[in-house]
Amino acid sequence: MARILLVDDEEEMVYNLSALLRHEGYQVEAVCDGLEAMNRLQSTAIYDVLVSDLNMAPVDGMEVVRTARAERPELEIIVVSGELVDGENDELRELGCRVQISKPFNAEDVLLAVRQVTS
Repeated sequence: MARILLVDDEEEMVYNLSALLRHEGYQVEAVCDGLEAMNRLQSTAIYDVLVSDLNMAPVDGMEVVRTARAERPELEIIVVSGELVDGENDELRELGCRVQISKPFNAEDVLLAVRQVTS
């Protein structure tokens, strides 16, 4: 099964999505801030998929996605966001983000997206 790095600054979201993905057999490493996600992406840990919120502080999800692409060009990227700022949509496509999920969303949406990028 795929190894997933999940990052969102909402602890409840991280807990619920991690539980769902683990229940489906995925290996999940979850963090609650962008800086920690960037550190993990720059480590030797192996990931197949990044699932990241965009609107986080102090390091936002766009910076996490940029780091992911620079450090791990083969990584599948799924972005979750309440709203995109002008230009973010284009940049996400340029960075190879195949799936964007808008908040609010059903947890099943994330599961389907992970299945899509890992099949």
